[in-house]
Amino acid sequence: MQDKLRLVLSTEFDPEHLEIIDDTEKHKKHLNTPHNEETHFTIIIVSKIFQPMSRIERHRCIFGLFEEDFKNQLHALSIKAFTQDEYQRFVKIKSASSKIPLQI
Repeated sequence: MQDKLRLVLSTEFDPEHLEIIDDTEKHKKHLNTPHNEETHFTIIIVSKIFQPMSRIERHRCIFGLFEEDFKNQLHALSIKAFTQDEYQRFVKIKSASSKIPLQI
């Protein structure tokens, strides 16, 4: 499934950055699926194509590509879809927040 996600997203969006993280292991306790089946993923994708789209439009577009997979194997996608500018801000904020001490 991860390979299919990568192929379809790369073809459709020509991303500048694409991360696909298999989160299936975190959900094994509540799933009745075989051990080797990939069902839950986080997607971080950066593409110029997202420029005119709202966040909801981006998500709908991505979910629509995998509609048939949701009927069978795929259970969940966590999507972070950015333009290049949005991604740079996201990385900057994430980097800054990781430097904040958890306890004082």
